[in-house]
Amino acid sequence: MKNQDFIQNTAEKIIESLKNGTAPWIKSWKADELNNIMPYNPKTNKNYNGINSINLMMQGYDDPRWLTYKQAQELGAYVKKGEKSTSIQYWQFSEMVDKVDENGNIILDENGRSEKIEIELETPKVFFASVFNAEQCENLPKLKQKPKIDNFKVIKEAQEILDKSNANIKHGGSRAFYNSFQDTITLPNKSAFIDEIAYYSTALHELGHWSGHQNRLNRDLAHPFGTKEYAKEELRAEIASFLLCAKIGLDYDPSNHLSYIDGWVSILQDKPYEIFRATSDATKIVNFLEDFTLEQKLEIEQNTQPKQNIIQENREQNMNNQDLGLAKEKIYLYVPYKDKDEAKKLGAKWDKEAKAWYAAKGTDLNKLEKWLTKQEQKPQIQINEDEVKAEFTKALNDAGLDVNEPIMDGKLRRVRTYDDKGRNLSGAYVGFLNAHPAGHIQNFKTGYKENWKSSLSLNQTKDKTQEIQIQKEKNTNINLAREEELLEKQEASALKAQEEYNNAKWAYDKHPYLQNKGLEKNYYLKQDEFGNLLIPLSDIEGKHWTSQRIFSNGDKMIGLIRTKEEKEQNIEYPSKKTGNFFIIGAKNLNNVNEIFVCEGFATAASVYEATKKTTVMAVDAGNLEVVIANIKEKYPKIQITIAADNDIKKELENKPNVGKTKAYDIKNKYKDIKIVLPQFTKEEIQKGYSDFNDLMRSRKLLEVTKQIKEQLAKQLTTEKALSANSQSKDKAINKQINITKDIGIGY
Repeated sequence: MKNQDFIQNTAEKIIESLKNGTAPWIKSWKADELNNIMPYNPKTNKNYNGINSINLMMQGYDDPRWLTYKQAQELGAYVKKGEKSTSIQYWQFSEMVDKVDENGNIILDENGRSEKIEIELETPKVFFASVFNAEQCENLPKLKQKPKIDNFKVIKEAQEILDKSNANIKHGGSRAFYNSFQDTITLPNKSAFIDEIAYYSTALHELGHWSGHQNRLNRDLAHPFGTKEYAKEELRAEIASFLLCAKIGLDYDPSNHLSYIDGWVSILQDKPYEIFRATSDATKIVNFLEDFTLEQKLEIEQNTQPKQNIIQENREQNMNNQDLGLAKEKIYLYVPYKDKDEAKKLGAKWDKEAKAWYAAKGTDLNKLEKWLTKQEQKPQIQINEDEVKAEFTKALNDAGLDVNEPIMDGKLRRVRTYDDKGRNLSGAYVGFLNAHPAGHIQNFKTGYKENWKSSLSLNQTKDKTQEIQIQKEKNTNINLAREEELLEKQEASALKAQEEYNNAKWAYDKHPYLQNKGLEKNYYLKQDEFGNLLIPLSDIEGKHWTSQRIFSNGDKMIGLIRTKEEKEQNIEYPSKKTGNFFIIGAKNLNNVNEIFVCEGFATAASVYEATKKTTVMAVDAGNLEVVIANIKEKYPKIQITIAADNDIKKELENKPNVGKTKAYDIKNKYKDIKIVLPQFTKEEIQKGYSDFNDLMRSRKLLEVTKQIKEQLAKQLTTEKALSANSQSKDKAINKQINITKDIGIGY
């Protein structure tokens, strides 16, 4: 089964059940009943999670037990003849591979077993399993109902989740809602609910919304009632409430949250995969709320409201004790943005951790008197944040970034592009949401890089000085600080990468990756302690900035492998890829007259073997232009031919043929550059072949040589014809000029 088919089929079932009112999270459940319908595997005794649990519950069986054909046999049962299975999916994000030495031999432990290392998969693998319900089987033990739930214990567990979350919950009024701007939950008084079950079911629903705050699970909550994005968030919260009630044994009453069914149906009809996102997010919400401990509670208090309570207590205490003389201790101030320079001159200081201005001990408070109490703020013209975000989202999507809900907080964020596989994050953006919304967008795969400015800026803003100051800080200080910090970290990473590469041993020429690619040399590559290939990436001056690491199964990564301790401490080693490359066939480009430039290593090696010309590996399409620009600047006389990737299958599917498009974009800027593209048969295209290494493995090296020679010869013939035509025109023009001169026509 294909993943797309699984998504479509599951979504269609859920759409139908929503229309019929039978989706599990839109029905009321008693705790005992709910506790006994959650799908689980009787062989492993584990519950099914996420989309699998929702999908299995909708199959119409009363028995919650689901297992595979083989598992039924292992329990001494068997599947009835003619019964149809139900598909479930699961994902593999890493795998264990054999650890090998510098010669490619598997390393054995003291017991003679091969040592293993875990690697993250660049492209996670999705697997499907076929399961049968217990009602479809014979000879399974009779289902035992789970014991009756103690209602007092249930209420206690629900209250503990609310208490340990440390959420700011207020009671009063007739509405239940979460305010993301104030980070507060408002519930009617408990007496307004039919019973305690209804109260806790509603409270957990709103707590689900609360979990999406930017300092928690970081979902975009800023969408008005009636929009699809609002309905999406309701879907996540409702499924989370349903699953959480099931886990802690609480009656489930969704009656207050069912006004969005039409919106949910509309969303799933437009985008079937949204149910997978919603269920995944709901599972994250449940895990987040379930796992609260006292330590997590304290950590959330510190992270979500840094110093705010301390600041307020400090202000109140000192306002009662101070006499407007010298500050006896640190006192926090109310300094609006427009007053910051004045306050700074008069002695105010900035607390980076608390993000507030303060008067240090010994400061003359008389000078800072007007900032000791909160001032009335004049109402300001507001922009429509939803419209700005929608505009920014379109710009991001147009650039190839897979972003549905951008976070515009001035921080650089790495995201997926539509062409990314696995856990790759080849896109980046930063967005500023103020009176003049703006941002920066970059797609490293395609090389796209643009500044963005919203058309919804408040041009009527009168304070031009503040506008200029904001722009100056945004475009200069923030960017420079970010670039300096990143470069400093990249320099440190470069030293570690150089040390690793220098101490590594030469790669085994029968390395599994080389063999899989049909290559018989190591091309002066090295391999790390785990047997992974190391390809040094250097800039035009020869400085080694980082390495590309290729695992034996073909997975790739740029940069260093972090230790378990480094991961736990969240230590990062950002690597600089932009502008860096690897050369095959020469140590440098000093005495080279002609080169080929390719994206990946296997392609570059294949082109080198076919032409015996120096070949440059630029890693990917997004890095091609920067590499070529640097080469042309330092070596303007080198003749460059791009041996581009040519993904015809994507082109036929109306998707971008990125390698080909990028190559021609570069040629438009540098007219003297040539391009060669691999040409494939229909069968090869259907298999997804796209580069010269694919061509070599399919039809041997001679075919690569033949295609490159023929394409270059054809281009040379065309150039000569154009040149001859141009010279012929020049001669005709000169002849006409001479004739006009001879017959005395003046100018």
